[in-house]
Amino acid sequence: MEMNVIKCPNCGASSTNHTNCEYCGSLLVRFVDKGIDLSTTSYLTNDKVYAGLIDALKQNLDRQELSDSAVETGIFYKSSPTVKLSRKRHGVATVFRSGSTSWSDGDPIKLGDKNRGLVIKFSFDIHAEENDVSDERIERQHQEFKALGSFPLFTSHSGIYMRPGSSSRFRSQEYAIDFGEDVEGAARLISEVMSKVYGIPEDAQLVYLGEGEQTPDEKKKEEEIPEEEEVKGYTLGQKIGIGVSIACLLTLLLGTIGNGGVVSSILIVGAIGFAIFVALKHKDFNGTLSLLMPILVTFCFFVLMISTCARQDEEAEILKEKWKQEEKQNAPQKDKENKKNQILEAAYNSGSSDAWGASSTIEDLIRQGYTKSDIKGMQTRQGRLNYKEEYGEPKTSEEKELMELYGEKYAEGFMNTMFKN
Repeated sequence: MEMNVIKCPNCGASSTNHTNCEYCGSLLVRFVDKGIDLSTTSYLTNDKVYAGLIDALKQNLDRQELSDSAVETGIFYKSSPTVKLSRKRHGVATVFRSGSTSWSDGDPIKLGDKNRGLVIKFSFDIHAEENDVSDERIERQHQEFKALGSFPLFTSHSGIYMRPGSSSRFRSQEYAIDFGEDVEGAARLISEVMSKVYGIPEDAQLVYLGEGEQTPDEKKKEEEIPEEEEVKGYTLGQKIGIGVSIACLLTLLLGTIGNGGVVSSILIVGAIGFAIFVALKHKDFNGTLSLLMPILVTFCFFVLMISTCARQDEEAEILKEKWKQEEKQNAPQKDKENKKNQILEAAYNSGSSDAWGASSTIEDLIRQGYTKSDIKGMQTRQGRLNYKEEYGEPKTSEEKELMELYGEKYAEGFMNTMFKN
C-alpha cells in the first residue's frame, strides 16, 4: 500500500511520516495532514515564542539522552515582583518525557511507542457534583483552548477523579500532545496556549525548572544561614527584637496619651517597669528581657485598643447627636426632593405607558420623514402640556424648571419603550 506523501512546511521535503517530518523532525506535517491552513497561524515562526522556552526544551531532550528515568521541565510564571514564586501557586505547565506521564484519573498517556520526546498535557477540570466559582473561569479557558488552530492535533481524555487532600470529585477535561523531538514546534504551540488561553503577556519572564530543581525563592531561602552576633551579651536577633519592641512601646504610650487615656498610660508605664524589674531579678537578664518584650507589647497594644475604643464611643455619641440635629434641619428639603423625584418618576411611567398605544402613529411619522430627534421633541412638548394639566401653570422659576424636567422624563419613557419594542 503506497504511503501518502506530503510536503513539509518547515523544510519543504516530501515526507511520508505524518507525525514528524522524517527529514527535519518538524511536527508541522500534522497540520498539513489535518488540512489546517498554516498561513493563517503563527506556527511558522518563533516570533510569539516566550523567551527561554526553546532552550529549556532543548535541555529537556539533552537530559533524556543521559537518563532513562522520568524527565520534566516545569514552566512557572511570576505575575508580580511582590508575589513569591512557588510550584503550588504559579506553575503554568509541565513538559514530560514521552511515555512517562498519566492522565489525572491515573490512566497512562500513550501517544506513541518512543521513550524520547516532549509531551505536554493541559487540563480544564471542573467540579463533578457541585458548582464552584472557579468552574466558570476554567470552562471559559476550555472554550478558548478548543478555538485554537492547533486544537485538532491534541488527544483528548475525560474521567472522574479525586484530588489528594480533597473530598470533592472532579470531572477531568484533558488534552495531550507528543511533539516528538521538534523543540521549536513545541515551543510555538505551548506559547500560543499560554498567551491565548491563560492570558500570560508575551513579554513575560518565565522560569523553567527541571526535575528536582528549586524555584529561585526556595533556593534563596535554603541558602540563607542565620548568623548570630553577640554584642554585650545580646544576639543580633535579640537586639533587633528589643529595638522593635521599644519602638512599639513608645508608639503605644504616645498613642494613649494622645487619646487622653491617663489610666491607660499609667498601666503601660507600670507594665514596662514590671518587665524590667523581673528581668533584673532573673539570672539571664538578656534572655528574660527578650522573651518579655513581645508579651509586654501585646499587653500594651490591648490597653491602647481599649482606650481607643472608649474614645471612639464617646466621639460616636457626639456625632450621632450632631446627625440628629442635621436631620431635623434637612427634613423639609428631603421631603421636597422626594416629592420632586416622585413627580419625575410618574412622568417617565406616563410616557412609557402612552408609547404602547402609539405604534401606528409613530410609524406614520417615520414614513413621513420624521427622525427620532423630531419625535422626542414632540413628546417633550406633550410632557410639558401634561404637567400643566396635572399641576397647573408654573409660576416660579423652580416650577418652570420642574416642568422642563417633567417633559424630558416623559419623552425618555416614551422613546425607550417605543423603540425597544
